[in-house]
Amino acid sequence: MNKYIRIVVYTSLIVIIALTYLSIKRDFYYDIKFERYDIKEIANIKMPEIDKEKHSDTDEVYLGMGCFWGPDAKFGSMDGVIYTEVGYAGGTKKDPTYFSLGDHTEIIKVVFDKTKQSYKNMIELFFQLHDSTIKSKTQYRSVILYKTEKQRSIAESILKKKKEIDKNIKTKIEPLNRFYRAENYHQKYYLSLESNLFRAYRAIYPDIDDYISSTAVSRINGIVKGYGKNITDSYLTKLGLNKKGKEIVLTYYEKRKGSSDECGILTEEDMTKENDLKKRLTKMQYEVTQNNATEPPFRNEYWDNKEKGIYVDIVSGEVLFSSEDKFDSGCGWPSFTKPVKEEEIVEKKDNSHGMTRTEVRSKDSDSHLGHVFNDGPGENGLRYCINSASLRFIPYEKMEEEGYGEYKRIFK
Repeated sequence: MNKYIRIVVYTSLIVIIALTYLSIKRDFYYDIKFERYDIKEIANIKMPEIDKEKHSDTDEVYLGMGCFWGPDAKFGSMDGVIYTEVGYAGGTKKDPTYFSLGDHTEIIKVVFDKTKQSYKNMIELFFQLHDSTIKSKTQYRSVILYKTEKQRSIAESILKKKKEIDKNIKTKIEPLNRFYRAENYHQKYYLSLESNLFRAYRAIYPDIDDYISSTAVSRINGIVKGYGKNITDSYLTKLGLNKKGKEIVLTYYEKRKGSSDECGILTEEDMTKENDLKKRLTKMQYEVTQNNATEPPFRNEYWDNKEKGIYVDIVSGEVLFSSEDKFDSGCGWPSFTKPVKEEEIVEKKDNSHGMTRTEVRSKDSDSHLGHVFNDGPGENGLRYCINSASLRFIPYEKMEEEGYGEYKRIFK
């Protein structure tokens, strides 16, 4: 066989295998059978109504929060966001690409309407939507890139308050020198996985600049990932979708809503849980259990409590400790020689604050409780040093009333 013919044949085979893989990946990812439709069944091939809206007062925020696909979808689904774009910034390499990134970071650019959103709110959402305490390589680091001194001031003020609660936060604040748009296949990634939607909106916006800056495209990219609220028929019409397009989008939305995010973005369920906890817990209780904060010694509720009873998880109500195992360690926090049930406590290595310690968390709620040390007076030699804010005390006399009667057996 002629050498050039062999090259063509082999290349064709590679392309076929790659396309088959992508198709399988898409169907596996969504667990939805793919069918090809005429684009006119998907959308009206004209500018969607939402893209005709005028925005006279806008601003931009540039954020690094891990893989940029998730933030692109999450922010794109939000009211007040005009459009999102993914790219690279924060480094010195000229003209970076995904496979030649140099010292740049994956960045999400969010353009928003200042009458509906604010720069401050965008930064608050930035901290809510990703774990800024994780030490990542440069490509995925947590960073805020500012364009103006006003933006820098707002970002630094918020970061300072966050670090007062959790000193493990790794977020950096740096000036934006230049934003390099990422390759087209990274733009609106989740929408592009469904070729019917992708073909329809590229027919509406053949120019890539128009496609990326479309509010409708940003919204749909978020919706098919499972983000967004109040996804009504009239709203989808405003995004330019026809009957079949609406069916496809809603199928993906229902399938992915509340599911985990491979890019680390918190789900709607996570956000609902977080808001519920903020309503139920005091500020100190929330920061201790959810953000690993530490309350002041000798100035907390139970450090010197000598009443008979049990201590339950402030979040889940699971029984954790008993007054039978409580002792005065002199450290200023409630101390116990052992938990009521060892299986309800999870231990993790903690290297924060220049120390190596063993953190203890509640298995049921994953709440931060405190730390365990090898200097206790009990048979096992352990001292569980626990934040009062992570606990709720139930006196012995009220245990039956509150549904904990079975635990009365642990008292002598």
